[in-house]
Amino acid sequence: MRRNLKIDIDRIRISTPTGLYRVLRSVSSMNPSTIIVCDIAVDTSHMSELIDLIRSLTSSKCSIYYIDHHPPPLGFPPIDLDGFKYLYRLGVSASQLVYEALGKPDDRISRILMTYGAIGDMCDESQLVKDTLSLWDKRLIYLEAGFIVEGLISGRDRKFIRELIDKLAQGNPPSSIPELVSSCLKTLSEEYKVYKYIEENVTVRGRIAIVSKLPVSGFGGKAANYALTCTKADVAIAITVSGGIAYMSLRSSNPRIDLNDLTRRLSTALGGHGGGHLQSAAARIPVSRIEEFLMFMEIALSSMS
Repeated sequence: MRRNLKIDIDRIRISTPTGLYRVLRSVSSMNPSTIIVCDIAVDTSHMSELIDLIRSLTSSKCSIYYIDHHPPPLGFPPIDLDGFKYLYRLGVSASQLVYEALGKPDDRISRILMTYGAIGDMCDESQLVKDTLSLWDKRLIYLEAGFIVEGLISGRDRKFIRELIDKLAQGNPPSSIPELVSSCLKTLSEEYKVYKYIEENVTVRGRIAIVSKLPVSGFGGKAANYALTCTKADVAIAITVSGGIAYMSLRSSNPRIDLNDLTRRLSTALGGHGGGHLQSAAARIPVSRIEEFLMFMEIALSSMS
């Protein structure tokens, strides 16, 4: 099949907010002319080092595009930097921002991939996405997007992700990629087990729903969402513990609660990292600080009543 998008898969790096500085530092040794960072929130604990590295790269004639839809922390982006372009907009998907900045309006594959990303980000209400969905049977587009979203939960290793990117860029529908479909079906089987576990084990503490010791890893965000559904709490937190670190996924349906700000401030104060979006966030803190985190979250929520 003819390649619709020209992608050098060897030049793609997969990162998290806490790993971004390390990844950029490693690619800086390659003397790149252009770096594009997509959909990676800024980790405040490494922000000063990240800004210094960006300054160093741009001073070496490297152009950097930072494209993101996470609310930036105070002090970011750096200002007055030649060669640095920060593209941010709240309320749309990162894939839409990338498409608007770098895509071609008449490129069918780019546009449909953008729409898959918007559905996965739950940002499918923008006019651009609606217009795109109107061009196809949108039920089919949602189904194909679901294969990606569900498949990536069970298929999280970087080799799998890089191969998936390459196949999607070639114009292959997600449903035609056997490894992705297999991973998706595995996820679905496990997901219903997680939902049943939440129904039987979720607890409510004030305005917070809490679920921990999930029977399957990788479902923190979905678990927090479903805990909201089961309890009608203002905030739901799914907690997974590994290696002395508590990994938390937080969700809220209350528009008055800014989970990004709350999570970022609380996790930083407790020796961890955190942040995300207004109504969905994540945090990593020492396991010994879980009770403090929950206590301070309760205090913060009570002050909003």
